[in-house]
Amino acid sequence: KNWTGYDEILGRSKNALKPTNYAYIAKNQKSGRIVFKNVKKGTCYVGAHTFNRTGTTSAKVFSQWSDVRKITVK
Repeated sequence: KNWTGYDEILGRSKNALKPTNYAYIAKNQKSGRIVFKNVKKGTCYVGAHTFNRTGTTSAKVFSQWSDVRKITVK
């Protein structure tokens, strides 16, 4: 385990990883499960990246975003 936490985003577009396309974002997560609330029915796209705190300033160093995955909200 070389990470401190992770961020996960949910968007309505295949380009969900662009900040202008975020519909929902969960920052600074540490558990393995996230529940997005009040999400409208339909197709959504999810992506995530991890971060680690390094150095004396505890600055965040981010990994690359994961591949975007398509999900269906019922």
